Amino acid sequence: MKRNVIWLLLLLFFAIMVSDVNAYQVADSFSFPLDSYVVGSNCFGRYGLVIAKNWHLGEDATAVAGTNVKTIAKGIVKDARTHTGYGGMYIIEHTLLSGEKLCSIYPHMDYSSFAKKVGDEVAKGEYLGKIGTTSQNGGWPEHLHFGIHKGAYNSVNYLCNGANEWSYAGYTGCISVLDDWCNPTEFINAHKSMTQNVPVKFTDSKTVYYYSNNQLWPILNEAVYTLLGFRKGCTALIPDWNRLVILPATSRSSYSIRSDVVGSPGLPPGRKISYRVNSATCLMGPYDPTKLYALLNDNGQIKFHHITDWDKIYKELGYDMNGRDIVDIPYEFLQSYGEGESIGSSNIYAIVSVTSAYLAYTQVSTLNYSRLLTPPYNLQADTVDNQSIQLTWTLPNGTDDYNIKIYNNGALLNNFSATDSYIISGLSANTTYCFQVSLFCNSTGEESSKSSEVCATTNANPPPPPINWIIEDNRFTTRVDSSNN
Repeated sequence: MKRNVIWLLLLLFFAIMVSDVNAYQVADSFSFPLDSYVVGSNCFGRYGLVIAKNWHLGEDATAVAGTNVKTIAKGIVKDARTHTGYGGMYIIEHTLLSGEKLCSIYPHMDYSSFAKKVGDEVAKGEYLGKIGTTSQNGGWPEHLHFGIHKGAYNSVNYLCNGANEWSYAGYTGCISVLDDWCNPTEFINAHKSMTQNVPVKFTDSKTVYYYSNNQLWPILNEAVYTLLGFRKGCTALIPDWNRLVILPATSRSSYSIRSDVVGSPGLPPGRKISYRVNSATCLMGPYDPTKLYALLNDNGQIKFHHITDWDKIYKELGYDMNGRDIVDIPYEFLQSYGEGESIGSSNIYAIVSVTSAYLAYTQVSTLNYSRLLTPPYNLQADTVDNQSIQLTWTLPNGTDDYNIKIYNNGALLNNFSATDSYIISGLSANTTYCFQVSLFCNSTGEESSKSSEVCATTNANPPPPPINWIIEDNRFTTRVDSSNN
């Protein structure tokens, strides 16, 4: 009996240790391996630049010998030694929140500066070592080759065009091998830690979320979006879509997405949200960041109700006691609805007993705003001549990755990189044309609504020159008649 108990305790201890190790290894956010990460011409997937008929499987970041190299995320060191042609090199395995594994690669380092060994657990941003000189890094100009390989650590050779290639090589002669690697910059940008209390949208969906308490909460509608502080100025409820953080669809599994909806009182039963005021994005005011509120419907009046006696009634109201049901809101959201009667042990049933559907619940249409892009504005059409009209407009902020689309009577006329003017040529004389413009995002495929329509009329054709008159030097002159001489 004692032996069984001892074995049980040992197994339990081992399970706890493994659980703690796995929890430590989970890479919940990533950062670049250098404080100043600048990629030169040898980017990911570059073909034939350094090695003929080979694709580059990472990025070459500019760095001089002695520059510190850091870990990009939590993980375990799987390889830390000198490799022929690579110098000092680390391979670190990471586990994503989704359970997926990948490995980060750090060649061309100075092995004598290595601070970690195989089997070491590392956190994000830990010092690994330094960039090596040409004599230390495998014979290359000083730089860091940085790569991210998909899958768990597995150092093997494979055949490519009849030759052996290492699974963690820097180049490949087979284009299909690129599929086994991530574009490092794109991956890091998609998995950076995100600031709390920001609006978020994925590229494959139009639903807008509020990132709070390390979770994504769907936003009910545009009005709630503006009341959360994401608007232009403090007086008008005009949404500011430039505040929206766009995330790649592939990163969706890295986030905890709630079915609860921010700002939805009086809806069908489901999980409940409580609110806590601890930020003020636009309006400042007196508030207590320790108070928790329920958003209730008081005879048609939606108000925030302070939950008192938290330890006694919070769970009774249906909330999660670990605090995961709390959404942080700015003071202006609280002020916009106002405060109703506080909820305590003495009046909980008087306020909530009519129906539990008074709280904020699931099963509603969330903010599904199709006009996330603001169209160009101040559109003007000016006649140039009998065949041309010039369009000018003002671009919204942040249009580096956008195209302008021009429409003529509703039909697409042209599509080009974002600028603030365009001359349309080849038009018919003395004809009225009407135009609209829109903004098109190249990375997400989304298009804004069209601008207001403007019209202009081309000039009439000039009259033909009179008989016995000719045009010389852009002027009419008389024809010389030699018979009168």
